Amino acid sequence: MGAPRPPTDPERTLLALSRACDAGELAACDWIVGRQLQHWPDELTPIARNKLAEDCESGDEVSCVLAANALTESSPAQAASLLGTGCRNDSKEACAELGGLYEHGRGVPRSLPRARKLYASACGPPEYHGCVPLAQMLWRGEGGGRDRNRARRLLGEACKRDLARPNHGFLPTWPESCAVLEALTGQRSR
Repeated sequence: MGAPRPPTDPERTLLALSRACDAGELAACDWIVGRQLQHWPDELTPIARNKLAEDCESGDEVSCVLAANALTESSPAQAASLLGTGCRNDSKEACAELGGLYEHGRGVPRSLPRARKLYASACGPPEYHGCVPLAQMLWRGEGGGRDRNRARRLLGEACKRDLARPNHGFLPTWPESCAVLEALTGQRSR
């Protein structure tokens, strides 16, 4: 039989799904969130934002990052709060993005030592979201002492990992980690 198809008029579709979501139909909420993230990530409806925030508070760290990304421009303090929740729930991506907010003072007071600590917590298995920004801070001595040997090592390891990752059919690109390694040290990895 299959799921009913939504109306083809986008405004009527969103209205119908919003009503269903408001009535507690979680599939409608999920559809709204997914569609808005795909097409209008900066313009999430309050329903979609609230759904992501609720999922974040329930321990879904991916929702923390998605909701924060949608709020970074309009409400950086709320984005920082969501990323903090994700980071406390062991999301390395949330910790790295929160580090970026602290590094640049968006939604939180600027704190290079705090940014560096967050990047460090996000630089390790199984995900390495914080390694490149941590290496950049180590190279420049921001938020703590300068350690170019550690920065070079982190970037070299990140570059090797990134080059070994399958590209899943997309055109190969020079990974950011390798580009930063080359820019800072003049060392090119293959």
